[in-house]
Amino acid sequence: MLSGCRRLAEPHDYGVIKGETRLFFYQTGGESRSGKPVGWRWAVLSKISPRERHVKWGVLFASVSSDLR
Repeated sequence: MLSGCRRLAEPHDYGVIKGETRLFFYQTGGESRSGKPVGWRWAVLSKISPRERHVKWGVLFASVSSDLR
């Protein structure tokens, strides 16, 4: 969830800009407060609330986590 909206997205870039950890992604579906639920978006990682909806993998090579502690 980002800004109260569920979003389906494909991550593109992940890094720090002006001291904030951010994700640049292409939103492929879901909801958006701007009206159009498809397009390029920025997200400050501390404002993302993940949904626990994981798949049970036979083998997992890599995973992305929002836990920055």
